[in-house]
Amino acid sequence: MSKVNNYIKKKSAESETWRLGFEEESRKLELSVLMMKLREATGLDQAQFAKLVGQSQTLINEIEHAQINPSDDFMNEIAVKVSQKSQA
Repeated sequence: MSKVNNYIKKKSAESETWRLGFEEESRKLELSVLMMKLREATGLDQAQFAKLVGQSQTLINEIEHAQINPSDDFMNEIAVKVSQKSQA
């Protein structure tokens, strides 16, 4: 196990608050990457993608930069909209 993984394991065991914060930030990063990959697969920039899915460019940017933690329902809604538009 790497030093980083050991540190994360140790800190998580020491503090529930730290563990929950780490998990939330990790989730934000995962969703950030997912949103970027989804948008890039469409070949659109953020503004065009936001229009496609009916959201603001600011919101798409915040997700892609891991500034907010969108719900699973929200991410599923975006994926469905992209899928529907690509099949049209």
